[in-house]
Amino acid sequence: MPLEFKKVRDEDRATVEELLFAHNPQAVIQGRYYTAVEEGVIKGIVGLLWRSWYLTELRHLYVKPELRRKGVGTFLVEKALERVKTPLACCTVREDNEGSLTLFRCEGFIVERRFVNPETGNTVALMMRSTEF
Repeated sequence: MPLEFKKVRDEDRATVEELLFAHNPQAVIQGRYYTAVEEGVIKGIVGLLWRSWYLTELRHLYVKPELRRKGVGTFLVEKALERVKTPLACCTVREDNEGSLTLFRCEGFIVERRFVNPETGNTVALMMRSTEF
């Protein structure tokens, strides 16, 4: 059965938050979240947060560890980008997260800036791309 891209409903929000917080305890849950689901099982998550008329942020891309490098992340990013209505999309990625950096680069994102997150001490890349292709 192929992956389905589903908007997170209120009754599923607790499950999604549990997965995200287990992966990133500092996560701030904002915006709309979507899941990649196969046979009723969540395989991954991505959030979209409208920032302004010109910018939407992709947030908290998460794929279950045993499913990484199997196309789930690409599926989530591509489906999320289809829903972006602003001319630019952005995301932040930890510099040590080579898998996510590679995925976003393959989807047309470029690193615009690097900075240190003062709350975590992690070096982070701010990545952006046009959605007007």
